[in-house]
Amino acid sequence: MVARRFVVRHGPAAGGSAEAAEEQQHEVEYDTEHGLDVLRLQIFSLTAVPPDLQKIVVEADGSVVDDGTDLEAVSERLRLLAIGEEGEDDGAAARAQEKSDEEFARMLQAEEEALLLQQYNIQNDGGDVFRQRVEPYMHQVLMYEDSVGQEAAQKTVPICELEEKALVSLAKEGNFNPSKDEEKHAFLLQLLFWFKQSFRWVNAAPCDSCGRETSNVGMGTPLTSEIKFGASRVEMYRCNHCSSITRFPRYNDPRKLIQTRRGRCGEWANCFTFYCRAFGYDARLILDFTDHVWTECFSNLYGRWMHLDPCEGVYDNPLLYEKGWNKKLNYVIAISKDGVRDVTKRYTRKWHEVLSRRIITSEETVVSVLSSITGKYRTEGNHFPRGNRVCSGSVLASREQLPIGIATAAFDGIHSSKWEEPDGAKGCWLIYTMQDGKSCELESYDLMSANDAPERDPMDWVLEGSADGGSTWNILDARNSEMFESRFLRKTFTVDKRYKANAFRFRFLRVRDSHSNPRFQIGSIDLYGKTI
Repeated sequence: MVARRFVVRHGPAAGGSAEAAEEQQHEVEYDTEHGLDVLRLQIFSLTAVPPDLQKIVVEADGSVVDDGTDLEAVSERLRLLAIGEEGEDDGAAARAQEKSDEEFARMLQAEEEALLLQQYNIQNDGGDVFRQRVEPYMHQVLMYEDSVGQEAAQKTVPICELEEKALVSLAKEGNFNPSKDEEKHAFLLQLLFWFKQSFRWVNAAPCDSCGRETSNVGMGTPLTSEIKFGASRVEMYRCNHCSSITRFPRYNDPRKLIQTRRGRCGEWANCFTFYCRAFGYDARLILDFTDHVWTECFSNLYGRWMHLDPCEGVYDNPLLYEKGWNKKLNYVIAISKDGVRDVTKRYTRKWHEVLSRRIITSEETVVSVLSSITGKYRTEGNHFPRGNRVCSGSVLASREQLPIGIATAAFDGIHSSKWEEPDGAKGCWLIYTMQDGKSCELESYDLMSANDAPERDPMDWVLEGSADGGSTWNILDARNSEMFESRFLRKTFTVDKRYKANAFRFRFLRVRDSHSNPRFQIGSIDLYGKTI
């Protein structure tokens, strides 16, 4: 974090009055931690030039300020050019473009040189070392899909309190009628802040006997009860006061970590990613080969993956490590139930420098190993959808469970989400309306069981179609006594009756056990047919 004061000059505008033609000069107090978007908003408040129409040029060298600019080192005197403004300084814009093209050419050349140098520094081109660093984490992230563990994790979270805080945070921003995506996004941030306060960082484990300071005395042999939860390493500490020995097993099983709630960055990120999965977020564990671990969640609000570091309690700040911590990154790998992916470029603005440090194996081998691991662990359920899947419609339901069981989740195509109806065990409904007045002749549909609680699975239902947007309904298919034998089980049902409809309604009549359970849930619904 560096506090800067920029002098931003703007104008004059051509064709204006003598008074308007005077150049405007503004001083901007700015914290570099906040990113370029915040700087643009500050300039907008002073100049009324919208952020998307701002071209910010460094007066000293004519370079254009963009996401790759080091705002800590750039000269303080800036010029603002409004894109499309009649009075835009064409000469300055041309020089800025020329400078930008030159920087891009130099960046490409630096990358080529780094790749060439990498070929001479590679330690092992077989990929075995790289695979051994990544693949063991697959077993860890697959534990996140345990439905019993997810339910146990949810019970440790003050859900109502976090939901209320999420709504309050939105209200403070002036958003009193948030969308489902906004609510879910706000809840995720509150989950992050809660986790930061509830999990305990351990450098040296406190004494089990007196609770006072200890000193490390080496490693111990894991007990059977510790190995059961993935603790292959056990650190040993001697109390500085009573001389008692304290064991600190480094558990890898997230289901154990929700009980112990302590550790270092590995335990923190492991447990927090598990919490994210327990609440239905599409999440993945991020492994940094330079000794750190954090989380990413897919934000439907932003339409992209979002960085979250539970140890720091920060989010959406991917340059934290390179710029804030001055880390010399090399490999940053995203790991989830769906496979592994190299996401290093998201966390650096100095890719050519990072390339020079990626010497475990060649870039081609990295791609090949990650593809091999992904193919090995990808489940059969991930081979859908088929080409004629109906999508992009609107959804209406009898009720929904916030924030983890919203109605649109039934049709979002995401393996981990679900629609949950709090009082739907003895009857509920869900309507899917085609986009832009289109119609569909339905041929089949898939239903997938959700992640947990088989007693909430549908058993009896009726599928109806409407050609007039829901005023009248015709039965297309009816099922009785259907059973989903396992979690995330996908079943396909053929629709024999051909009918052109612009809306479809599922009337779920009964769940597997409606006596001891009031809820209904479904993992996903996929409609297939010819769109007209």
